[in-house]
Amino acid sequence: PFLMRPILDYKQQGVRLVVVDPVFTGTASKADEYVQIRPGTDAALALGMMNVIMQEGLQDEDFVRAHTVGPFLVRSCNGRFLRERDFSAGGAGRYMVWDAASNSARPGEETGASAALTGTYHVEGMECKPAFQLLTELIAEYPPEKASEITNVPAETIRRLAVAYGTSKPANIYTNNGLGRHYHGDLTFRAICTLAAITGNITVPGAGGHRRLVLNWGAFLQPDPERSYSRMGILNTYPSILTEKPYPLKALWFSFTNFVNQCADSYKIINELFPKLELIVDTALFMNDTAKYADIVLPVCTFLEFSDMVGGPSPYLQLQQKVIEPLYESRSDVSILRDLSKRLGFGEYFEKTEEEFVDLLLDSGHASVEGIDVASLREGPGRINLTPSAPAEQSAQGKFRTASGKVEFYVEKLKTLGEELPLYREPLESGRSEKAEKYPLVYVQVHSRFRHHSSFANIPALLEINPEPVMDIHPDDAASRSITDGDAVAVYNDRGRIKLKAKLNAGIQPGVVNISQGWWFEQFGEGGHNTLSHDTINPAQDAIYEPNMAFNDVLVEVEKA
Repeated sequence: PFLMRPILDYKQQGVRLVVVDPVFTGTASKADEYVQIRPGTDAALALGMMNVIMQEGLQDEDFVRAHTVGPFLVRSCNGRFLRERDFSAGGAGRYMVWDAASNSARPGEETGASAALTGTYHVEGMECKPAFQLLTELIAEYPPEKASEITNVPAETIRRLAVAYGTSKPANIYTNNGLGRHYHGDLTFRAICTLAAITGNITVPGAGGHRRLVLNWGAFLQPDPERSYSRMGILNTYPSILTEKPYPLKALWFSFTNFVNQCADSYKIINELFPKLELIVDTALFMNDTAKYADIVLPVCTFLEFSDMVGGPSPYLQLQQKVIEPLYESRSDVSILRDLSKRLGFGEYFEKTEEEFVDLLLDSGHASVEGIDVASLREGPGRINLTPSAPAEQSAQGKFRTASGKVEFYVEKLKTLGEELPLYREPLESGRSEKAEKYPLVYVQVHSRFRHHSSFANIPALLEINPEPVMDIHPDDAASRSITDGDAVAVYNDRGRIKLKAKLNAGIQPGVVNISQGWWFEQFGEGGHNTLSHDTINPAQDAIYEPNMAFNDVLVEVEKA
């Protein structure tokens, strides 16, 4: 919702809005053009658009050369970037490029416009290609016709979108978490970022107008340099609880999350994970789906009873100011953790008040938050500072927060998994897979404007407007199952079963059903929206950061209940 207002403002200024989505949403209703796509195939659309852009010569080679790994030489023998030390005794780890002016390999920072982007070269007997050459070879495999077969988007639409995007500057692509909620969601985001990079539609850090928010997270993530901790992704906790590897998990403490409701494969959580734990603590405002399974429920107060910082709407920061003291026995999470930390021997790290913690977070020393503190936020929202304009030569030296300082569309760490480039992979539970013979419908979870995840699902005033969960289904899919609007239906797969009412919706793609996420279990006739989802871990995501929950990469079948 924070983004929609500026988007509509841009539209009034003549900016063209295109929405790509399997479901015709409220946002799509405001678009100049709506493109309906098969769920989980956005990477193929991006690759098809890049194919047209390359064919039409619309790529921004100056940007690619200066701000991406495009000119970096990649060794054909192992898929690794060629570094100076690979062929020169005592050489450093500098990335090498092929300098067309001298017809030799040289460190990237020593070359400029003469760095080659295409071709095959030999350095001390090692065959190498620039990363951009490898990208162009991948892109060549996705002409609009192939991308159309994958995405269900007409080839001519792909061509038109590509030319429009490639000839418009600046052109922005807005994405959110839904794109990532597929098993290969990381490849989707990488493909879209690569599309932006090859057309120069990415603002370089340090360039005038770049807005970067830098907060003092180090004070929270590692307050004592002499101590460290191990971080574990949510999906990684599943096998850790069951196998006790890489180490046993004996207890879980939940804050700011309705874990059973919001995480993958709810029945697995309830029936397999929770029974293995010795202690479950939940800090909750209501007796929600997770609190019902906790050994201890600690009552937290509402947002009116504690102070916090709110990020947004962009480009602002706001102070959530406490209006009244917490009622009854409720306390804020900060207050609860402050007393708990004393008993655990970490009290010195939690002595600050809520507002003092906000000041600590803002104390990064970075220009983006200069002049913003609790005192100023009490007077009103604080605007994140824009990077001031700088000479072009200075802006050209801007670095991204990557190992190379460049946009890394080629990731050498993923070579062993075959995902060093942002290729397209079919969804794990695809409507074109063998599994679809048993479960032929792709199930997605669109977020509701009436809730924030599972928060507010129990608010009476909102339930008057949106009283119960429904399943959106295309009229053709409903007719083939003798389902009419308002019928009670069962949505099921091998993992779970949901009972709710059907809503015929011509705005959803045939072969797709939608249940908006966040409804509580008690509001369904049976089950809950995540009793159908799976906890399969993607090794590529696991290798880089943490695996993603693929809520929109799920197959189901529907029948009258």
